[in-house]
Amino acid sequence: MIDPQFINLTTDLATANFSLKSGSPVSDAGTKLLFSPSDIKGVARPKGGSVDCGAYEVQ
Repeated sequence: MIDPQFINLTTDLATANFSLKSGSPVSDAGTKLLFSPSDIKGVARPKGGSVDCGAYEVQ
């Protein structure tokens, strides 16, 4: 199993941050066959070589 390296993985909704850290192994690891044209914050996808895994696109 690969650690996606979230910024702050926690169940505390006040401090949780599921954005990816810079250099995350799942950055640009998503599929180009099935993805949303924007992430959960509305950031256009992809940024970089491919889409990032998860709800957020690294900027």
